[in-house]
Amino acid sequence: CFLAFTISAQSPIILSVDDIADQGQEFLVTNANPVIGFDGSDTGPDHTWDFSDLTPLAADTSKWVDVYDTDPFYFFLWLASDVAEQTGVDVANDFITIEDVFNFYERDDDIFGQTGFAGIIAGIPFPIGYDETETIFEFPATYNDNTNSETGFDIDIPGIATWTEQRSRTNEIDGWGSITTPGGTFDVLRMRSEILITDNIVYADVPYEITYTTIEYRWMAKENGIPILQINAQEILGVETTTQVIYKSGDAVDII
Repeated sequence: CFLAFTISAQSPIILSVDDIADQGQEFLVTNANPVIGFDGSDTGPDHTWDFSDLTPLAADTSKWVDVYDTDPFYFFLWLASDVAEQTGVDVANDFITIEDVFNFYERDDDIFGQTGFAGIIAGIPFPIGYDETETIFEFPATYNDNTNSETGFDIDIPGIATWTEQRSRTNEIDGWGSITTPGGTFDVLRMRSEILITDNIVYADVPYEITYTTIEYRWMAKENGIPILQINAQEILGVETTTQVIYKSGDAVDII
C-alpha cells in the first residue's frame, strides 16, 4: 500500500474535458495584487509552488453559460461554440472599449479552445469570431504536451475603426506537482502559453500597427473547472511583467 501511494503521489495528473468548466457552473475567484516575486522559469516535474501569501484585491465570479443564453446578435458564434464565459471584465485599448464581454469556447472530448468573444461597443452588441479555434488544451493533456495554433479576426466597427488581429499561440505543459494558494492545496499541471499578437487598427483614417507578446501561466487541477491560479504577463523588451493574478477561491455553484 505504501508503494502504491508513493507511485501515485509522484505521477502527474492527466486532464480531460471533464476537468474544464461547462455551462451552468459559476466559480468564485479573487484578483490578487500582481506585484509579486514571480519567476516563470520556476517549474518542472514533481514541483511545489507556494502562493499562499497572495494579497487579495477584489472578489469576482467566472460564470459559464449555454451559448444560446447569450445575446441573439452573437448567433454566428453559437455555431462554432459549445460554452460561453461571462467575464464581467472589459476589453480596452487606446482606440476601442468592449464592455460586458463573453468569451466563447469549443469544448469537446478532443479540444478546449477559444472561438471568439463578444461584447458591447458604443452601445451595440458586437460578435468577434476567430478564423480558427485558438487551442488551449488538447485532451488527454499531460506533462510535456505541446500545442500551437494560428488564428485572428477582421472586423469593421462602423463610424469607429477597422480592427484586424493575428494571433500565434504556443502552449507547453512544463510542470506538475502541488500548488498552494489562499484557496487551498491541489495537485496540478502547469501550462505556459505564449501568444504573439499583431493588431492593425485604422482609426480616423490613420493606420496603426501594434505587436506584443502576452504570457499566460495556468495551474490546472482535476475536477476544478478553471485554473487554480492564473498569472498573466506582458513581455516588454524581453522582460516579463506580471499584469494580472487570479486564483480560484471557491467551489463551483450550480446556476441552472
